[in-house]
Amino acid sequence: MGLSTAAAQIHLPDQTLEVKFQANHIVTLESTPKGGDLVVRTRDGQVERTVEAGAGLKDVRRVEVHDFALTSDGTLLVSMAVLYPLGASSRVLALYPLQGEPGFLTLDAVLCFRLASDPATGIWCMGPGLEESLFHRLSGPASGPWGILPRKKVRLIDSDADEPRQAHETGPAGSPALLTEMSGRVAAWVPNAAAVIEFDAKSAEVVTWPVPLAQQGKSQMSFAAAQDGAIYGLMPQRGVNAVEQLDAPYRLMRLNRETSAWVVVPNGPELPRGAVLAGLDGQRAVIWKRSTRTVEWVQLPR
Repeated sequence: MGLSTAAAQIHLPDQTLEVKFQANHIVTLESTPKGGDLVVRTRDGQVERTVEAGAGLKDVRRVEVHDFALTSDGTLLVSMAVLYPLGASSRVLALYPLQGEPGFLTLDAVLCFRLASDPATGIWCMGPGLEESLFHRLSGPASGPWGILPRKKVRLIDSDADEPRQAHETGPAGSPALLTEMSGRVAAWVPNAAAVIEFDAKSAEVVTWPVPLAQQGKSQMSFAAAQDGAIYGLMPQRGVNAVEQLDAPYRLMRLNRETSAWVVVPNGPELPRGAVLAGLDGQRAVIWKRSTRTVEWVQLPR
């Protein structure tokens, strides 16, 4: 069953910087003089909550939002660098529940550049830390791993200028992301490794899925994972070694786990470069079109 006309396309404000579809809601980061507002909207675009990043902390001068995520119970997670007067700063994970006071966790041991919430094991971050892992767990049950995949075991692709790029950093193929899928499993888009890396949050088992189109050229790829384990990507329609033009069309692709190939979703639309796969809504892909400031739904084949 398709969406109603009212929900088929949602227009967002010009100050919108980033869009995600999580927990059946549109979640956006919108710029403000102090760093940003996190806005939670229903599918039809109605604003349910607006949270100023850093709200609840004292004497905040400005914040820099690294990432955000919405949990299944409605808690808004925000990883950020907080700037205080006189040059003082700290790294903080903020938890803004639907009701009650916010909670704050000072991140002394990890730089939490990307966030994901797994119902089975807790909050996960991607970034460097005191431990040599790429993925770090910040909350959840005492049992299970708190760090997964040593960073030195992530095979990074060479850069044109031979400048070292880390796994958590943005690269020529786009920006990294943590993707939540079925309970107990998390995936990560790691552009500087030209791969989607999937891990079991309980056993620490890791599977790497190469993304050949990310190995060369400059692109703006994005990915999303479904609760049934399906992984989709929004990728340019070009050859592996072809130079990408600014007007290159993008197509939705799905990972074939049996062959490790990325297969074009049949009858999917051509999308402009700069469009982002913001998430999955059942059998629909949710697309953020920066050029038109709209969120749109695309039906996926069963």
